Amino acid sequence: MIRFTQRFTASALVLLIVGVSSAHAQPNTSAIKTSTLTLEANAKAKVSNDEMVVTLAAERDGNDLAALNQGVLQALNAAIDEAKKAKGVQAKMGSLYTGQNWTSQGRPSGWKVRGEVMLTSQNLPELGRLAGELSQKLMLAGIGFRLSDATRIATEKRLLNEAAAAFREKAKDASSALGFGSFVIRDVQLSNSNQGYARPQPMQRMRAEASMASAPAVPTESGESEVMVQFSGSIELK
Repeated sequence: MIRFTQRFTASALVLLIVGVSSAHAQPNTSAIKTSTLTLEANAKAKVSNDEMVVTLAAERDGNDLAALNQGVLQALNAAIDEAKKAKGVQAKMGSLYTGQNWTSQGRPSGWKVRGEVMLTSQNLPELGRLAGELSQKLMLAGIGFRLSDATRIATEKRLLNEAAAAFREKAKDASSALGFGSFVIRDVQLSNSNQGYARPQPMQRMRAEASMASAPAVPTESGESEVMVQFSGSIELK
């Protein structure tokens, strides 16, 4: 009986040691307090548009398609030549459309050819003057205003630091409000947007203005664009 008791005690001791070792090997997950939170923050600014875009169009109707194409192209090329004389104005050929005209009975009735030229400039008064002159021969198909690339890039660069600071501040406030002591940024995405200002003009009004004897300058009130830089991502609260 004494030998049996000794063997039992030794076995129990081995089991006790193994149990203690297993308990130390397992992490105490209840002591680790973490959570993940998704956040976003942005910075915005309104900036005066500094670039003007004018679209001019020429249309011809008739039965001689070759003559119609030639007439439209001559009118557009003449407008481009005039634009080259203006200070700070860039001109390029736009779209060119050829379509069939139809009678009310559904029969073909000649052709319609339409072409466009686009004028762009940061010299708004000069482009307004030029567009007013060209509207005597061409239709003003559209007028719009936007930020130049240089202004947009400079504004986004300034807003980048503001948006980053806002994201960190929001993460800090959320961490404190939820009872956590700190946070770590896990992933983050950067996006930006530019909501420009444009003022399209009705085609009928443009034709009426073009028929006037004088050549008034096109209005150049450019308005503003809103630029926004946004950070979105997730943080780990600790």
